Amino acid sequence: MKTTTEQIAEKLRMKRLQHGMTVEKLSEIADVSVGTISTLERKIKVNLSITTLLKLMNALSIEPYELFGSADPSIDELLEDNRALEEKLQNIADIINSKPE
Repeated sequence: MKTTTEQIAEKLRMKRLQHGMTVEKLSEIADVSVGTISTLERKIKVNLSITTLLKLMNALSIEPYELFGSADPSIDELLEDNRALEEKLQNIADIINSKPE
């Protein structure tokens, strides 16, 4: 079973890769040493301070719920999902209505 630190390290690494960032670039943006980031990503025991974690989260645009658990989606996210579903339903209805009988 993964520890919380290992889970956080994995999520930070995945987010870094999604952003197309190297460890060096993240280090520069977050003002955290390359060694700290590398050690964390290799899941070697590291004493990660809240300050360092917040720097990494800010540099990677990570919300706390992304690291520590899910939160209920925001109203804006729900409305966007609803609009997307309405568009898909309308496309399906258009296809059905355009078929000759």
